[in-house]
Amino acid sequence: MELLAGPMPLILGAEPWIAPHSTNYLRIVSSVQLFNTSMVFCGGILRGAGDTKTPMQVNLLANLTNIIGNFFLIFPSRDMRIFGRTFQVWGAGWGVEGAAAATAFSGVLSGILLFMAIFSPRFTLELQIKPTLSQIFKPDKTILKTALAVGSPAALERIVMSSGQLVLTRLVTGLGVVPFAAYFLCNQAESISYLPGFGIAIAATTLIGQSLGAGNKELAKKYGGLCLRFASLLMGGAGLLMFLFSKPLISIFTPDAEVIALGMIGLKIMAFSEPFFGLSVAASGIFRGAGDARSAFFITLLGMWGVRMLLLYILCYPAGYGIFGAWYAMVADMLARGVLSYLVFRKNRWQKAI
Repeated sequence: MELLAGPMPLILGAEPWIAPHSTNYLRIVSSVQLFNTSMVFCGGILRGAGDTKTPMQVNLLANLTNIIGNFFLIFPSRDMRIFGRTFQVWGAGWGVEGAAAATAFSGVLSGILLFMAIFSPRFTLELQIKPTLSQIFKPDKTILKTALAVGSPAALERIVMSSGQLVLTRLVTGLGVVPFAAYFLCNQAESISYLPGFGIAIAATTLIGQSLGAGNKELAKKYGGLCLRFASLLMGGAGLLMFLFSKPLISIFTPDAEVIALGMIGLKIMAFSEPFFGLSVAASGIFRGAGDARSAFFITLLGMWGVRMLLLYILCYPAGYGIFGAWYAMVADMLARGVLSYLVFRKNRWQKAI
């Protein structure tokens, strides 16, 4: 990330005066990558053992810390009027760099707390640190083989998603400032609807992993079906709310009337994809719980690069739909991923991944 921090903002089409701040943001956030890795790994260990409460509590604390840090580090000292009284509030005035510092600190906090949690006496599994360096660094071939079989497709899936998002951002940037702002803020507003789907996906990973670990394939299939239905229904409901309350939702993020008008349309278009997105998110959790990260990878690859990227370019530029083409392409991507995820789930091959 350090090597890419300089050229990446310019590659994505940032204005020259914005690029230095973007570079600083990337460098500050990436400097705590070790703690972010701890957060991901230790959170996964806890959830796999059936403890989803501890990662939730730590993430809530980290988000609260991030919000407070943003409040004090981004803005300079200023007067605030609360309940009729004026108070002097201290502020560092660091701007973008302040936001990066707050994000970095929250990552450090969550990484340390989750690492401590897996060695806590309250943890379900008893973990021991091997006493000698030779034992610590001596790989267990069986575990390593299983980890690579599951982890490699999962890593490739994230690469496919991240690289796709970078290319999408570059393509949308070329449509103009207002369309790009509407696209970005619609994605921010839509991310609220992800919460129930990702929550169910985490539960699915735990339930499927424990069921298959106990040799109960029928129970795993039952849990999988329930998770798919609940995720699709909940995110479909969230999509309905997005459609009905598009204006107040997008207005939370910007006062610009032009961006709001365009963003309202974007949210209404995106709302139709939510039930299918729910299916793909829950199915991804099911496949990971079964050790079948390969299916999730291929579905993401086809949806992002085979459907969304191709359609976005065609609809935005040659077809002349502009930013609407980006939203239509996203709906097609979610539709394709949702249908494919459901079909793969019905095949039951995911139960024999490991």
